Amino acid sequence: MIAAYDNVATTTATSLYYLAANPDVQDKVVSKLRSELGCWLFNNNGNRQEIGSQMTYNKLTRKSLPYLGTVLQEVLQVQPIAPIIDRNLEQDLHVGNYTIPKDSFVYMSAYAAHHDKTVWGADADEFVPERWLEGRVSSAVRAAYIPFGAGGRLCLGMQLAEITVRCMLACMLSRYKVTLHDAEKIRIVDNLSTVTGPRNLKISIE
Repeated sequence: MIAAYDNVATTTATSLYYLAANPDVQDKVVSKLRSELGCWLFNNNGNRQEIGSQMTYNKLTRKSLPYLGTVLQEVLQVQPIAPIIDRNLEQDLHVGNYTIPKDSFVYMSAYAAHHDKTVWGADADEFVPERWLEGRVSSAVRAAYIPFGAGGRLCLGMQLAEITVRCMLACMLSRYKVTLHDAEKIRIVDNLSTVTGPRNLKISIE
């Protein structure tokens, strides 16, 4: 149940936090939604119309909403929802001059991998969605980007989670502007046992 709902809810909340904290990015997302999705419609009086009938799966894919996709990628880079990945070794693992014996539990920090400045650059700790559009995504970056794990144990719900978050963000941002309320009280909490995300998050909707 946690994997199905809590991760998606927390990722959505974290995305709203970064969008509210970076209004220039939020404005660009809204502008792209209007041009790419055509979901922000106005009648003759300037009032917003409902968009529910126009929201389809095909319109929510990475190809259809590339900039919203880069924002979500950046959210998960700066603040991976699951900061620790653990594995039980089925055979001995050789790493450099070290051997980790079979049946050992190995813990890997996705947060550390996502903030390694030798891989991501000097702005690894900053929220920069454009990094995914500027040809900066090298093979090393792709290997270090593991918000859903990697390899044969890649999260089975990755695509469902992404499309759900995209749908919620597109619906909310096409209707409302979000701003932070009591920003100084917000903390990003790293919980090594479950999920990470903003605490004391209060968002004003206009």
